[in-house]
Amino acid sequence: MDTLENEIKLDVRGMACPAPMRALRRVLRESPQTMVIYLVGDDPHLELDVAAYCARSAHHLLSVARTGSTIHLRIHR
Repeated sequence: MDTLENEIKLDVRGMACPAPMRALRRVLRESPQTMVIYLVGDDPHLELDVAAYCARSAHHLLSVARTGSTIHLRIHR
């Protein structure tokens, strides 16, 4: 999947829990509120972790797609 103009790409492939979520939280804190984070990872729990985090925060999970074992998520800040 390609990165769009208003996106920040965060590649966390190869990272095990909780490292991907720490990286995501850091990028969300540091990015402008209008940005979309394009998160790419391969941790099998990443989709559930991000969905739960977004449900209890002000962020929105926009999309989820899979390519083999790779998970592509878009999160609106």
